[in-house]
Amino acid sequence: MTTESCSEPGNLTNPLEALATTSWAEELRLQNAQARDRVKEDPQGAYREAGSLLAQAEKLGDLASQASALHTQLLSLLELGDTEHAQSLAALAADRYLQSAQTNGYCEVQLLRAGLALSSNRSDEALRLCDDIIDASQDEPTTTLAEALLTKAMVLFRQGRHADASSSLQHSGEVRLLLGDKAGHAKCLNNIGLIYEADGDFVQALNSFMRCLEFLRTNEMAMDGLLSACLVNVGKVYRELGETDNAVDSLNRGVEIAEQARHLDKAGIYVSLAAGHSELGLIHRERKQFSQALDAFMQALHVTQSDGMRRERSTQGGSALHEEAEVLDNIGQTYALMGETDQAFKALNQALQLSLAADDTSSQASVLTHLGSLYAASGQHQQAIPLLRRALKFADTMALKRQALEAHEQLARALMGAGQDTEAASHLLVVTELQRDLFRTDNERRLRNLTGQLELEKARYQADIYRQLNDVSLKARQDAEKEVQERTAELERAQLEIVNRLGLAAEYRDDKTGLHTYRVGNITALLAEALGLPAPKVELIRLAARLHDVGKIGIPDTILLKPGKFTPEEYEVMKHHTIIGARVLQGGRTELMHLAEQIALTHHERWDGQGYPRRLSGQDIPLVGRLVAVADVWDALTSERPYKGAWSSEDALAELRAQAGRQFDPAAVEAFVQLVENGVLEQLDDRLNSQAEHADDAPPLIPGAAGPDLPFEIHNSSFDNVIPYIDALIKGAWQVRDEGPEALIGPSLQALELAHQYGYASGVGYAQRNLAYAHAAQHQYSEAVDLLTKARMCAEQLPDLVLKRDCAVQLGRIYAQLLDPERALAYGQLSLEVSRMLHDQAGEAQALFDLGQVYRTLEGRHEQALESIKGAGSLFDGLTDLKAAASCHAELAELHFGLGHYEEAAFEGRRALALAASGGAAAVQVHALTITARALEALGDWSNAKGLYEAAWDTGEPSEPRMAAQVAWSRLYAACSLLRHGELEEGERLLEGTLNLAQQHDLKAVAEQACREYVRLYKARGDAEQALAFQEQAHTLEVEQFRQDNGRRALALTIGHHSDRVRMESNSFQSRSMELATTNVALEQANQEKTALLAALQEQTKVLQRQSREDGLTGVYNRRYIEEALATEHSRHRQTHRTLSLLMIDIDHFKAVNDKFSHPVGDEVLRRIAKLFKATCRAHDLVGRYGGEEFLIILPDTTVPQAIEVAERIRRLVEEYPWREIHPKLHVTLSLGVCGRMDVANHERLLSLVDEKLYEAKHGGRNRVAS
Repeated sequence: MTTESCSEPGNLTNPLEALATTSWAEELRLQNAQARDRVKEDPQGAYREAGSLLAQAEKLGDLASQASALHTQLLSLLELGDTEHAQSLAALAADRYLQSAQTNGYCEVQLLRAGLALSSNRSDEALRLCDDIIDASQDEPTTTLAEALLTKAMVLFRQGRHADASSSLQHSGEVRLLLGDKAGHAKCLNNIGLIYEADGDFVQALNSFMRCLEFLRTNEMAMDGLLSACLVNVGKVYRELGETDNAVDSLNRGVEIAEQARHLDKAGIYVSLAAGHSELGLIHRERKQFSQALDAFMQALHVTQSDGMRRERSTQGGSALHEEAEVLDNIGQTYALMGETDQAFKALNQALQLSLAADDTSSQASVLTHLGSLYAASGQHQQAIPLLRRALKFADTMALKRQALEAHEQLARALMGAGQDTEAASHLLVVTELQRDLFRTDNERRLRNLTGQLELEKARYQADIYRQLNDVSLKARQDAEKEVQERTAELERAQLEIVNRLGLAAEYRDDKTGLHTYRVGNITALLAEALGLPAPKVELIRLAARLHDVGKIGIPDTILLKPGKFTPEEYEVMKHHTIIGARVLQGGRTELMHLAEQIALTHHERWDGQGYPRRLSGQDIPLVGRLVAVADVWDALTSERPYKGAWSSEDALAELRAQAGRQFDPAAVEAFVQLVENGVLEQLDDRLNSQAEHADDAPPLIPGAAGPDLPFEIHNSSFDNVIPYIDALIKGAWQVRDEGPEALIGPSLQALELAHQYGYASGVGYAQRNLAYAHAAQHQYSEAVDLLTKARMCAEQLPDLVLKRDCAVQLGRIYAQLLDPERALAYGQLSLEVSRMLHDQAGEAQALFDLGQVYRTLEGRHEQALESIKGAGSLFDGLTDLKAAASCHAELAELHFGLGHYEEAAFEGRRALALAASGGAAAVQVHALTITARALEALGDWSNAKGLYEAAWDTGEPSEPRMAAQVAWSRLYAACSLLRHGELEEGERLLEGTLNLAQQHDLKAVAEQACREYVRLYKARGDAEQALAFQEQAHTLEVEQFRQDNGRRALALTIGHHSDRVRMESNSFQSRSMELATTNVALEQANQEKTALLAALQEQTKVLQRQSREDGLTGVYNRRYIEEALATEHSRHRQTHRTLSLLMIDIDHFKAVNDKFSHPVGDEVLRRIAKLFKATCRAHDLVGRYGGEEFLIILPDTTVPQAIEVAERIRRLVEEYPWREIHPKLHVTLSLGVCGRMDVANHERLLSLVDEKLYEAKHGGRNRVAS
């Protein structure tokens, strides 16, 4: 094609006639617009007409019209497929637009140029053009900007810069949202998920896909294609994460939606439909369900061969050959697994032809590999080899590691089958390296995903804990306000009310109305009255009885709310609530508190002495305890609980009579029967039911705080006699801990039970330490860490440094076993610190040794390992522990050997050998012999080295696991040395024995190294078949070790996460207990001095109110309160049809303020801006800090124009404020969004709308108001 840019105008009207109605420029633009409209239907004609217009514009010198005409010619050339000419014309058009300051046109042309560059694989040029568009747009939201960001993301993704690509897509999605392009925004979310999926970050991928699905749902968008694709993508991610049931569910939903859309002849669903069927086929094949897999693949093939698929791919600028080839490849593999070789050959050959036609290198590599493998399996090795060589070439060219691994492995087998063993061996070496690389990558990715999941759950749990604490603080403030009001009338009455609420808090979790405490209190009072107690005493009993189960505040919800029968262990925990309750209530100065303490401690004692916690009987049980026991059981039987239904009154009364003289005081039961027969209880139930009807109108009671099983010291008459016995049990078991778990478990369990029963906290902690040691020895790490976490909390509560140190030592070793060096080092440092505080040299030496062992496993930390173990060795040398000293010097020898310090290694090895011989440590002696021999061999002294090896391997057949491992490694090193020095017969005999020993004791690392030594041995002999067999065996062992190691790491993450949760629960419980204790102290003081109590309560109210509502930095309302206020105001204004406006405010470039002027300056800016807001607003307006540098202002009874005036006033006030007082170069401006829509359903939607306005202000250049 030739250019028409110099041709004369064709049908232009006479210039004088045109000028009569409009200017030349306007006429040219009008005609150019008409020409552009014809580009699709007549690109040749549009090109010629634009050329004529260009000539006219050049005569007039109208740059804008020239640019527009060139733009039209560019679009025409692209429509005609003349990309070469189009590129030169695009550069000219962009230049004209730039000269005429036409930003929109310039950006549109640059976007076309970026597309041309991308199609020609000029990625850097495309990236530069996209950045040019982004800079020129100046954050003004346009479709061109959104497309430029999308194109940039595509380029970055191709370059492997996945994080940058995701960021660019995120920006594109935000721009599309501002433009109202919800469909584009949803597609961006899906594409972000695809990037994360490609990067192997499946947790983030799943999160992004779920966000896309949620966006489609909440906006009720009928995008079946995207919905189907997103569901299929979710299924893919679930399959990668190993959650195949979830994967199948999501894939079936995606396929179902696509099928429905297909029947309605909707476009954009065929690719996801084919992918969904294929993914289902892969899952069925992984499950060995070959028939179902074949059915799914056949359905996918039918879709890929459909006209709809071809049309869909055609509109996307491609073909469906890739998908069809991929499906046929899967069909061929499935037929091969089913043993149907002919069908497999047919499918794979069809797949190969399609991949060649599509010029799809990746697909060709896969198909050629599978086809070559099929030939080799059929014995046709010569036909297989060239196919596999081609597959390998394609895989290497495309850097496809997995395809390359499979191709190398299959090629090695084919070469061996063809007798070409030497070449086969070289491919086997590559297979080994690729297997290691890919396996490590996969497992690191899975571990990273698990870490992300647990960190996310941990963050959510922490947020929930903080929310609960905040709720408790808010409730405490409400109670304090009520107490202030009541105390002005009657101090004693106020105290009783607080005590009453304490009982309700404990009962609330398993009795929603809290009426159980009232019923027990009232029934007990009726019994006391029936037995002739004086009226004042009856009233005190009525109130005190409500606190009978206050100790439940310390029982975990998992036990308290369990729907079934308790296990023995759970029942022991549950029984502890009596002691906890007594501890909470002890020390009171009033008769009420004394009665309440008695009741809490004794209401589960039995008349026959079989109750708890002190096994009191008969009249030894205080009367109030005997009365509450009857009332409590009656109400428990006749009420519905999480673990039982309600009994009838007749059945419950029969049970009480049956237990009279056994569980209950006969006199108390007789009095109760009289109350029932006289109808007194029925009247009481009527009154309480009336109260329950209004329970929903009352504010919620304080929720009970689930806390850990922390014992409290409660002394009784036998306490001092039992404690020495508990200590003896614990100490005796600990001294024989190395004899096996059985020696620890029995005595420690007995000690733990007694310590719990007698409230002996120290005994509980040390017994838990003992049991944890036993669990760890049996590799039951979850149970061990759980016990150690509880023991450590006991240690901190007591406090007890020895127990704290012992727990830290065990935790460090467990996490070292679980390959979590970060936690292992943390606990090792803690044990070292505490040992030094205790001036315990042995403990310090052991901590240094443990730290050195962990450092040794870390890359680049060998010097630190050397320093730690040297320190341990110096300390052990001064002690009498020869075994520990020998271990230290043996480890020092290992470290020196690893660093190439052979002289030092030999020296330390000899020292270890001498100490081990004196100390009788057989395993350490073998270790010392072996490392010394290795060092001497490295120094060239083979004769002495061999003698030491012989001494080490002649120790006989070991039975103890640690000894077996040491002997196996020793024999392996000796065997390898013998083979290296040409003593083949003896070396091979020892190697065989080593492999047998390793297999006998499941020593996978030793077995793997032995197999690899066999590979080297047989390769040297030219026996490729044996070499391959041992190579496969070594790889299998390596994979098993990787899986074990990563299983340990995953277990460490899970255990650590659980441990953190337990400690957070403990901290939460302690915080609540501290609040409760503070309240009790305040009440005691109130009884002594009314004025002081009132002042304290008033101050507490103010502090709690401020803490629950205000932002600590700025003094305005915090996010929680402002959102609650907005919900209230929105509801109220909608109901009364009044106006309500909302301001969302963001400080412009606030990060730069922090970065440039420091965070203290940033904090001062926030404080002053908050003061300006409050000074500008009315008294009933609400100002809150929404997060970071964002603020929210609620303007009741305010129209949008009025709100805009307020916003402008605030904006000017901040802009003109003398910020130089803080810093000479400081300047601050605001972006503000305004919204007053009252037709939205809820306040969340109103927040979303005003947030969009804020973004509009920011993208509009900032320092402005958008409404």
